[in-house]
Amino acid sequence: MDHELSVALRAGPFHRALQLAIKSRGLSLERLHAHLLNRGVQVSLASLSYWQRGRSRPEQAKSMRAVRELENILGLAPDELVALLGPRRKRGRWVNQAAGATDFRLVTDYHEQLDQLSRAVGGAVDHLWDWLGCQEHVMIGRARDEKSVRLRLTVRARVDNADRFVLFYRGDQPIRPDVHAASYCRVGRVRTHPSANIIAVELLFGRPLMAGQTHLFEFEIGYSQQGPPSTHWVRGLRLPVNQYSLRVQFDPAMVPARAYRTWKGTRSTETVDVMRLHPDVWSSVHFIETEATAGQYGIRWEWY
Repeated sequence: MDHELSVALRAGPFHRALQLAIKSRGLSLERLHAHLLNRGVQVSLASLSYWQRGRSRPEQAKSMRAVRELENILGLAPDELVALLGPRRKRGRWVNQAAGATDFRLVTDYHEQLDQLSRAVGGAVDHLWDWLGCQEHVMIGRARDEKSVRLRLTVRARVDNADRFVLFYRGDQPIRPDVHAASYCRVGRVRTHPSANIIAVELLFGRPLMAGQTHLFEFEIGYSQQGPPSTHWVRGLRLPVNQYSLRVQFDPAMVPARAYRTWKGTRSTETVDVMRLHPDVWSSVHFIETEATAGQYGIRWEWY
């Protein structure tokens, strides 16, 4: 079993593990579909395609039977894929969420604090938007401290009259950032949760968007003085994103000895090093994830 598949089977997400297992066996979706039919399992070719791309996931009893048969066909141990699915997603208020949305409780240990902060800045907005792109740029200073984090987001309205967004920032130390900069939006309410070192920032677009319209905006948060010491950066995604990229920029005089891309599928799975990253001539490391699903994407580094 190759390393990438081994990592995906330990840490998820389900769609990535399925995709790599199919590739490892050298099977087309059509051939896989035929194997399932021969075993008396009725699942559509479209469903298999959606499962491996993270656009939907198996939940019904007949779908779970299909997953168990897939484990057998793909030469995996029993429950290796099933274990990555976790509990069934909630219904009710989740019906209006974007396809692939995941409950905060599955992604982070700070779900209660995030819920409280969401209410404090006017309520959750995840149901309003599809995330088309998220570019994140983290600056690390010469003192090995976090200097700033800049996000560039492209979103598409899912409903009429969408006009606001909420971002969360969590620091590892009780040093609060004091620099906020916004482009193509303006800062509204800002609330903090002191015990968890989390800040919620409401961003206002200035006009309501109709369903299907897009908006591209930027936000930066940072420290005018020395920031907190830093050895990693993680972005928790609850919603799927067409493309997520993360770049960590180091001071040329303080480049780390080693850096790794990390992944954590849910709060109950382990964080794993996906691959080693090597600094470029601009003293930075980065990765790009296309069709990113919910989970924790990050980069960690080790100083000399």
